[in-house]
Amino acid sequence: MEKEDIKKILTFTIKEKEIIRELNLPEEIFLPLFFSVRFGGGDWSVNKTLKS
Repeated sequence: MEKEDIKKILTFTIKEKEIIRELNLPEEIFLPLFFSVRFGGGDWSVNKTLKS
């Protein structure tokens, strides 16, 4: 991993923490959203045992 890539990841992580702090809400509420943004797609907040 290049130095610039690490720098971008750290900057993004700091911004995530700032948003959580500013909204004064529990971090676990935002994890599904941040996982989706960071890792793309996915249904992080959906219960896998539910049938459609």
